[in-house]
Amino acid sequence: SGLPVVSAGKLNGVLTESDFLTLSTGQGRKRWTDVLFGRSVSAEPTSSVGDLMSTSPVTIAPDRRVRDAARLMIDSGVKRLPVVDEIGNLVGIVSRADVMKIYARSDTEIREEIADLLHEYIVRGVDVTVVEGEVTMEGTVALRTESRLAEELVRRVDGVVTVTNYLTWDSDDQRI
Repeated sequence: SGLPVVSAGKLNGVLTESDFLTLSTGQGRKRWTDVLFGRSVSAEPTSSVGDLMSTSPVTIAPDRRVRDAARLMIDSGVKRLPVVDEIGNLVGIVSRADVMKIYARSDTEIREEIADLLHEYIVRGVDVTVVEGEVTMEGTVALRTESRLAEELVRRVDGVVTVTNYLTWDSDDQRI
């Protein structure tokens, strides 16, 4: 659905299906497959990749979270995101299929990751259930801050859709 156009390692643009589909001549639209495979449909020379490509592609940095990539794809209406480093070098491409792999995790896998995180940061009292990516936390923690920390940690786990926090606390350390 999109081909990165690179020069000296730097991303110059992306040639998308839409770029092919909007190609037209004085005689009407060319079929993009004819352009792609070099089959001339008129006496006019075929446009260059540079003429057809989108020159301001939506990109993402390699250290961004998968959920950020998913949100960016949805908000921008793109099927693929070129991954570029801080100086503009193309280091990869993330597709919708790549993103979906992360969200296809089982509830058991999600729960195990959450349990490990909470065990590392929260000392006691959190029961977690996961149903179709929807997480519910119940129990009692020592401090209100721990309840908020637990919720934030859980929200960042790949595959989590929503978090319902029913945690209570022994001491409200956020009261002023």
